[in-house]
Amino acid sequence: MLAAGYVVALLVDFGLPVALGVYLHRRFGVSWRFFLYGALVFAGFQLFTRIPLVTLLGGLVRPSQLPAAYQWAWISGLALTAGIFEEVGRYVGYRWLFGAKERTWDRALMFGVGHGGLEAMGFVGLQVLSALVTVVALSRVDVGQLNLPEAQAAQVRQLLATPWWMPLAGAFERVGAMAIQVSLAVVVLQAFVQGRLTWLWAAIAYHALVDFASVGAARLLTPAGPVGLSAGGVVAVEGVVAVFALVSVWLMFALRPRREGGAAGG
Repeated sequence: MLAAGYVVALLVDFGLPVALGVYLHRRFGVSWRFFLYGALVFAGFQLFTRIPLVTLLGGLVRPSQLPAAYQWAWISGLALTAGIFEEVGRYVGYRWLFGAKERTWDRALMFGVGHGGLEAMGFVGLQVLSALVTVVALSRVDVGQLNLPEAQAAQVRQLLATPWWMPLAGAFERVGAMAIQVSLAVVVLQAFVQGRLTWLWAAIAYHALVDFASVGAARLLTPAGPVGLSAGGVVAVEGVVAVFALVSVWLMFALRPRREGGAAGG
């Protein structure tokens, strides 16, 4: 059952971005080029920039060993930097990769799907694949006979004891996260459509709020932090993401121009 849960999660992580891309390409005629732009922005401003910097700083600060107040400050900093890096990255993408006439609502959707798609496939999907391979390989092996260091053996036992529904909760979160990512692409687009940089600051604030609320909910219900969440912590995170996902779906359609052209092309 656990392996099946991971398989379903993999199908969502890798299949959802592709399915949405296919739909937008067929429904609006949007080029896959804008999907690649979104993936490029996520890679450049998150995978290859922010995450290495946060990892380096985390090794120096060791936030898990800090007093509770400082841990909350660390969570706040992570949420804010995620908003800054990703939304500024989107702005740079619109500014330098899109032509003036290419900054349209339907292309923004594809841009957001590419951004969230690489996050789902490269940042989450590969971790799920690794967990699936480990579960399948070790499900019929006595961990005690592997002569692993005690800390590593404990991690393996914890993985094998994961409730079967936990990967499905992660898949559910990816669906919500995709909605949030796409809506943020639409919000940043307004900085160009309406000519006001306020929309960029709004996107940064919204992104930071989503990250802080979801991680904060897990932190409140799991005192040890967001690593190794309890069942209550997982439910809290998914609940927060679901609420923001609904708000995000409303937001992306509320910002749709009343007279959006048919096929986008190019």
